[in-house]
Amino acid sequence: MKILRSTVLRSTIGIALLASAASAGATQLAPYFYTWGYGNTTYAVSSLMDARNKMGLNGATLAFVVSAGGCTVDNSISNMQSDIVAFQNAGGRVIISFGGANGTYLESTCTATQLTNLIDGMLQTTGVRAIDFDVEGGQLGNSALNTTRNAAIKALRLKYPNLYVSLTLPSVPVHPSWGGGGLDHFGVAAVQSAATAGATLDIVNLMTMDFGGSYHDGSTMGQLTQSAATAAVAQLAPIYPGKTNAQLWAMLGITPMIGNNDVAGETFTTADATAVTQFAQQKGVGHLSYWALQRDRPGSGPLGEYSQVPQSIYQFYNTFKLATGTVTPLPASITLTAVYSGDTSKITTQPNITVQASCSTSGSKSATFKPPASGSITGLVGGESCTLNETALAGAVLAAGYSLSAPSAATFTPASPVYLFNGANAINVGNKVLGGSTTTCQPAWSATTVYTGGNKASRNNVNYTANWWTQEQDPATHNGASGSGQPWTSNGPCQ
Repeated sequence: MKILRSTVLRSTIGIALLASAASAGATQLAPYFYTWGYGNTTYAVSSLMDARNKMGLNGATLAFVVSAGGCTVDNSISNMQSDIVAFQNAGGRVIISFGGANGTYLESTCTATQLTNLIDGMLQTTGVRAIDFDVEGGQLGNSALNTTRNAAIKALRLKYPNLYVSLTLPSVPVHPSWGGGGLDHFGVAAVQSAATAGATLDIVNLMTMDFGGSYHDGSTMGQLTQSAATAAVAQLAPIYPGKTNAQLWAMLGITPMIGNNDVAGETFTTADATAVTQFAQQKGVGHLSYWALQRDRPGSGPLGEYSQVPQSIYQFYNTFKLATGTVTPLPASITLTAVYSGDTSKITTQPNITVQASCSTSGSKSATFKPPASGSITGLVGGESCTLNETALAGAVLAAGYSLSAPSAATFTPASPVYLFNGANAINVGNKVLGGSTTTCQPAWSATTVYTGGNKASRNNVNYTANWWTQEQDPATHNGASGSGQPWTSNGPCQ
């Protein structure tokens, strides 16, 4: 994650279930508060009590606690002692987050007993009963830290039976080319190690931000967040085989970075906040947070101080707050729009396209439409999941030597299965125009593969040749003629 101070540094995120959870499965909301911003009136809020008075804040996550040298901590939490006590006395709930992207983790400088005693002292002094471990970067892959952390969690839970503990981890959406999604293998290992050791976690929280350009397939940040969350729940199922699907969703946390992210081109808008809120309600997500309280205001100032997107003051908080209530599924529908790849000028008569939706609540429904008109599948409800299939593609007329791909090859954006929101849900149905090239496509490009000069790969039915050593540079967006400085050269369309 990234830490945004008065200057933009790499930001980190942590989250935990609130110590006084209202009810099992209820979504808890605890946005991040910069401890280094305490008392700074240039931010949107300067303290927890200031936020409570201005925006009705009920919960907050304090970021972050790391080693100040050996098994010691700095004064970032102790400086806020009076504010923390006043906030809790007023009914607010506080989470203390350990770790992050910067600094040395206490798990690496303390023994398990020392870490237990250090955290115990903080809990006794502050009265806080919720902690989080934000684990990422190079320290995420250190299994020895997992061992120390798990032992401390077990010991603390023995003393504080109602202590809530969460583990915050990086996540990604399902990739449009190679799939995957959810936690990486180090994240899965960290959760598995806790389960194996008997270190009970209340929340596995996902950092849903800064995904990287190759994950973008036209989906919004809200849709990419849902993709990451759905993939992560599938990963939790074999780790916690005794939990129902509803219990797994209640164990999940979601933390986006509101407004502009650190990765250029990634922006989490107020519309994305509405979509994620609705998703959290309908799935029963256990926890929501966001980075960060001090940024929840309009303005174009530094990224660490403003969301840099159109919004009203505290709009993200007021939107996410709706997830703490119940949801009533309302009528929903799917609007289908045809899109093509390839030479669309060769289509002289548009086909009749039939799409079938097999939905978890409404059963099987279908629609047939002829572009440029759109299709509509109605009689659905918000909160259900629908698997989409193109079952027919008939009546098209194309220029000689050209054809459309088979219905079974159709793609959908967002990818199938789709989660339905109340109201209209827009879906693109993708088909290919084939012909005009006899060139066979090279193996599909992969961001994880290292390519050297002369290696070949294909992307979106175009072949490319690597000009030199390259990795993670998408040839579709990093290609050019000789002398352009780009790592890839396009070799033209392929089939």
